Amino acid sequence: MIPTLLWRCPLCATDDALAQVVRPLRGDLVRCRACRAEWRLRRVSGDDFYLKLTRGGDGRGMALRLPTGGDRQGAPLHVGDEHSVATWYAAMKATVRLTPIHDPAFVLLPGETLFLASGPTELQAEETDPRFFPAPDSVAANRADKQAEPVCHRVTVSPRHRIAAGRADKREVQGRSVGGGRLFLTDRRLAWQGAAAACDFPLARLNSAYALLADGLVLMIEMRLVTVRFLQESLLKWVTFIGLVAPQVEAATGHRIATSHF
Repeated sequence: MIPTLLWRCPLCATDDALAQVVRPLRGDLVRCRACRAEWRLRRVSGDDFYLKLTRGGDGRGMALRLPTGGDRQGAPLHVGDEHSVATWYAAMKATVRLTPIHDPAFVLLPGETLFLASGPTELQAEETDPRFFPAPDSVAANRADKQAEPVCHRVTVSPRHRIAAGRADKREVQGRSVGGGRLFLTDRRLAWQGAAAACDFPLARLNSAYALLADGLVLMIEMRLVTVRFLQESLLKWVTFIGLVAPQVEAATGHRIATSHF
């Protein structure tokens, strides 16, 4: 639960570094695999979950100041301090920036900047989405249309399942698995690369991005649903970064991207 919410260590700012150690009848532990910081989890009935810092790790984040009510400067952090998960989440968010990264598996376009690259994921799309599942009588026409975007390659279809959606007219949409692969976020597009498919989704055509914990990252692209299930990382991280890129897209193109609150 905690690594889904705190997808980055609030001390050393390492993504996907926290692990929760379940301890029945005792408070769970939360540990950072990067800086070795440790917290004890405590639930307060009728209030919130609290994390008490029991080990400061290598000290990289000990200068961090947690936000407090009415204090813009925040409070200095010490081993033994206990704060609500919401407070730790606010401290984590304060460390998030759009920082360019490099991934040898992804080829950037000229002038393009990569911000996020996923681990293993599964992509699911509407069974009637021609970008992935063209009708037999339209395959030739799709191949002839060289100007269509996003550009995708046809895939092998796996068994169908339902895709959840945030819109009432999409709740009963049938979906199919496109397969496994990786997702990349740049300042211009979301790019999917898999063994059975490859597809670019320009951000100027992304209507919305929502985090549904039971389903995954639900993207509405030109009113078509695409769902990404992350196998090793938090989908909230992706909503956060898409939310940070969205103002840049709106400033450049006038297109607005709706996202979950993060």
